[in-house]
Amino acid sequence: MGESIHTTKQPRRPHYLREWMERRQITAAELSRQTGADKGQISRWLDGTAPGVKWHNVLRDFFNAGYEGIYRHPDDCWATKYFEGRQQEEVDRIKQTMDLLFPNQARAGGGATER
Repeated sequence: MGESIHTTKQPRRPHYLREWMERRQITAAELSRQTGADKGQISRWLDGTAPGVKWHNVLRDFFNAGYEGIYRHPDDCWATKYFEGRQQEEVDRIKQTMDLLFPNQARAGGGATER
């Protein structure tokens, strides 16, 4: 196969920028003002283009989204922060309690639901 003529074009990579923006109740214009990103750039990201490393780091810091940044759904982030720094025994107890309160319907024969 031949080489791509778009060597500087950022590839499409699934990300959750729109969900992070919704969670923060922030518009593209406001994100532009707060981060310095061009509005056209933000529009391309919202259309599915992945931000480059520099902009991913800016967005990650802006949203306080952890190492994986916008490539992790904001709902996934809370659990990571919640369990951070806890002893394994405590994590296991929390998981057991959650399983009792919110049984996994797929294991119980009820079918799984996707986010």
